[in-house]
Amino acid sequence: MVVDDPSDVVRQVDLTAGYLLQGPGEARLAAQSTVGAAAGAGRKTFTVRLASPYTLGSRTTPYGRLQVLALVSNPADSTVFGGGSTMTLLKGATTVTNVPSSTTVAPGTSFRVSGDLKLFNGQPLSGRRVGIYYVPAGTTRASYAGTAVTSSSGDFSLQARAWHTGSWFAQYSGSSSEQSVYKAVWVRVS
Repeated sequence: MVVDDPSDVVRQVDLTAGYLLQGPGEARLAAQSTVGAAAGAGRKTFTVRLASPYTLGSRTTPYGRLQVLALVSNPADSTVFGGGSTMTLLKGATTVTNVPSSTTVAPGTSFRVSGDLKLFNGQPLSGRRVGIYYVPAGTTRASYAGTAVTSSSGDFSLQARAWHTGSWFAQYSGSSSEQSVYKAVWVRVS
């Protein structure tokens, strides 16, 4: 955050991030931080890292649409010069596993690509579409094998058929509040 301070009066910025900080409903705090600045007139840059020790329901680290409030002040004389509010989107990290029923198959043999999709905190992601792709050895172009939908426990499974050795990818494209992720596994055809 950059503050224009030609009179050299600003000494501190307080940041608060959370859900429903201004408005109806129960406010839920996600993170707070205060950072000070040295004396000196002109533009002051405040670099703030928000860390969250809070738990929001099943979220051990906040993600989604967060409101960030800033308050510019001089704590020496309790003067508040102003502040502002903005919304930011933090995407939750996701993990995917990819476990084929066999890593060595005969040409044309069916096998199952299975795995699970979860948030960083282990919460299963249900009803999400996971694409399964195949990249033959020696090439870079992926072929679409199909889509699996995750169960309430985050599990997915798709029957596939392998003709050539290569990488099989399980890919989740993400959402407005979840990061995309993929995992590749080598399947040998012999």
